[in-house]
Amino acid sequence: MEYIISIVLDEDRFNRIRGSGLEGKVKGLFGGTLKVIDLTVTEEQAKKILDAFPKSRIDARKHIEETPVSFRRELFNLLVTKGDDALNEILSDKKLGELKSLSLEEDDYLTPPS
Repeated sequence: MEYIISIVLDEDRFNRIRGSGLEGKVKGLFGGTLKVIDLTVTEEQAKKILDAFPKSRIDARKHIEETPVSFRRELFNLLVTKGDDALNEILSDKKLGELKSLSLEEDDYLTPPS
């Protein structure tokens, strides 16, 4: 079974991918007012995400939701630099360990976007 993680794009993020191959993956929601990139996640990858971040869940649309902000931020950055290999990179033990630590801090204080 496959799942989806949607990466929401604000204007700055959209400008970072403008003209790249990622731009063709952008979908408009709500009449185009919201832009997202949907990433396909395998069942094994989804299990790893859900194990790492207990507050995460899979909704009725098979979207993985409520992942930490630090996870989504890093996933977008890796998507820009690594392309299709971003999910494998972020789910490496080292990277996932770093993100688990950052996610614990989010419970106390959510850092503003950089």
